[in-house]
Amino acid sequence: MKASKVAPDAPYAVVLRLNAIGIGVARSLGRAGVRVIGTNFKDGYETLHSKYCVREATIDYQEQGGEGLSRFLKELGEGFDDKPILIPTTDLFVHDVSEHRDELSRLYRFALPDREMVRVILDKRRQFEFAAEHSIELPLTFYPESLQDARQVADRCPYPAFLKPYSSKDWLCAFKEKGLVARTPKELIEGYERASAANYKVMVQEIVPGPTSDLLVTSGYFKEGESVATFQHRKPRQWPPDFGVGCMTVSSVDQEAMKVSLDFFKALNYQGIGEVELKRDRRDASLRLMELNPRPWTQISQPTSAGIDLPLIEYCDLAGLPLPSIAELREGHRWCDSLNDYQSFVELHRRGELSWGEWLKSWWGADCHAFFAFDDMGPFLQKTGYGVKLARMLMDAYKGGRDGT
Repeated sequence: MKASKVAPDAPYAVVLRLNAIGIGVARSLGRAGVRVIGTNFKDGYETLHSKYCVREATIDYQEQGGEGLSRFLKELGEGFDDKPILIPTTDLFVHDVSEHRDELSRLYRFALPDREMVRVILDKRRQFEFAAEHSIELPLTFYPESLQDARQVADRCPYPAFLKPYSSKDWLCAFKEKGLVARTPKELIEGYERASAANYKVMVQEIVPGPTSDLLVTSGYFKEGESVATFQHRKPRQWPPDFGVGCMTVSSVDQEAMKVSLDFFKALNYQGIGEVELKRDRRDASLRLMELNPRPWTQISQPTSAGIDLPLIEYCDLAGLPLPSIAELREGHRWCDSLNDYQSFVELHRRGELSWGEWLKSWWGADCHAFFAFDDMGPFLQKTGYGVKLARMLMDAYKGGRDGT
């Protein structure tokens, strides 16, 4: 899709931060002529760069935390005549921008639910309790408050089970995975003790049976709970394969999942870009809530490529500009994170669940990618070690395809 062009003097956009999500947002806006300022952390995190950022800024977040982010944004925002559009791309930044919204709204325009609703959404327990109050079905879920509670849950919970944090905004810094899998009561108690030792509250959920392709994600841009534009995709593969982030996603149309998700957004009086993930439970065909994310997500470049440019729609709406054209949602549009998808394939192939031929056919047929783009090769080169990781992957693929293994 060729992006609509905005005027050269249109407001800047500030993207917090240039991870996979931020790169997708920056490309969407930059291709439309928006002047994008990208931000990265000072230390300890991967740093990516896009040619679509006219400027990059560094946040010393580890030392200063949320108060430091607020000061950083106030100092940055004082330099503009026209309020920039502010787009946080992580739960951490959604939380901090929301908590400091009174002072930041003087300098920036941004779309978030109200402060209390952001708190509800970012606290997975409160999010699930809110969903249950609005008749949205959930996996069987327990909320142990102590080790004694965890032992009681261990005797009642079906296995395998999944331990996930109430708040994921900094969980990955400690555990490097979305949650902890427990296949036995002993593993559940050990997982609870690990989380408690790191000062995290966790819920325990049954694992809804079925393949990852039963995961249905509905996303969009919303104003006062009403959809301005929507997109849907499912997850044929994710990394890690059982509990991870989608690394191969395909656009889909599921009207029941759409209705459940849009009803949830409406109940939240949702503002901005967000996504709801449901899973079809094959035991009774119900749709069960996995989570709602109150921000752009890893595959944000997919709706843009498919003609539903959510970052540009949000930008134009907040800037008071005409919205870009919105394409009809169609099935079969594929997005791929090549390196993570390869890792997922290796594990699935080891299990006998995916052949080389099946994987290569799906990979080469992708319509858009997490990092690869002909007009902005920098992020892809950085992620692949300037081609070294990619060359190894392609050599393995060639050998595997030739051997038919």
